[in-house]
Amino acid sequence: MKASVIILSHNQKEMMQACLSSLSRQRLDEGDQFEVVVIDNGSIDGTGEMISGLMYDFPIRYKYIPATAQLSRAAARNKGITTTNGDVVVFLDGDQLAGPEFIYEHLRVHKLAEGKLVVGFRRYLAEESMEMTQFNPGWEHAAVASSEADERFQLMEHFSENGSVFRTAWHLSFSCNFSANREAVIRSGMFDEGFRGWGWKTVNLAIVYSKMEEVSY
Repeated sequence: MKASVIILSHNQKEMMQACLSSLSRQRLDEGDQFEVVVIDNGSIDGTGEMISGLMYDFPIRYKYIPATAQLSRAAARNKGITTTNGDVVVFLDGDQLAGPEFIYEHLRVHKLAEGKLVVGFRRYLAEESMEMTQFNPGWEHAAVASSEADERFQLMEHFSENGSVFRTAWHLSFSCNFSANREAVIRSGMFDEGFRGWGWKTVNLAIVYSKMEEVSY
């Protein structure tokens, strides 16, 4: 199975470099593979030049979208979806670090059951860990301090890690760590580009996708 990891970036050059470095340490099942598509929302900090100089054992495609009044994160993610060719699209934010089994876990669930929306957690980086330029090629993501846990941890620990038991499971969908079947996402209409700024666009996609595909989480 092939995963297409879609990452958004806006003036986050150092953090994006750390994010891509974390993806270079992935452990996959034999035969699985992944690609990375970076969608740059109008950065002016040299993100594109930095990415062009990287050498990893996975393909990276870089797409720059000029800053306009119509620019939105929803539109950028849709550009990423239509640019990829993987079986599964995995959404990741450029200020996140991926653990070594990040892609493996997303693909594992999709192999177990078709039509899943796979939602992962996130940990917020502590302020003292934000100096990404100090990272060297041998840095360990586990050594990076986090300031707070994802608020969904407490909810799932109290109830269930199976989102399908929640009547409104779509509210668990955060686009910083989220995956779905690519063709099904396209059939659902992808992200509603009428949503501006932060939040709700992924929840809206999850609602539409769920009703169309009769999926579980």
